[in-house]
Order: sequence, then structure tokens, then C-alpha cells
Amino acid sequence: MKILRLFLFLTFVALSFTGCGNLLYLSKLGWHQSLITFHSVPIEEILEKDGVGQEDKEKIRSFKK
Repeated sequence: MKILRLFLFLTFVALSFTGCGNLLYLSKLGWHQSLITFHSVPIEEILEKDGVGQEDKEKIRSFKK
């Protein structure tokens, strides 16, 4: 058990010296990326909605290609 604790501590220390070692920064990035991923809507679903204007639908279709 002491070896595991030592390994985790040394890993944490090593990560602290890297450029992206700030764990709060990395956790914030992961949180926001998960929000983007889980709240995304398929393009086909947007194109089927009546509330979306024709001009916007054409823009979406041009990016889809």
C-alpha cells in the first residue's frame, strides 16, 4: 500500500512540473468537453425542425459536405 501511495504522489509531482500539469485546468477542460459532447444535436435533427430558417439550413448543408 505504501508503494502505491508513493507512486501516486510521485506521479502527481511529475505532472505538476509539466506544462499542463495543473489538475484543476485539466479537469475544467474535461468537464467542458463533456458538456459539448453530451449536448450536441445531430445535423439531420436540426434540418428537420420548422423553427430553423431556410438560410440557416443552407449554411448547415454547405458545412456538411
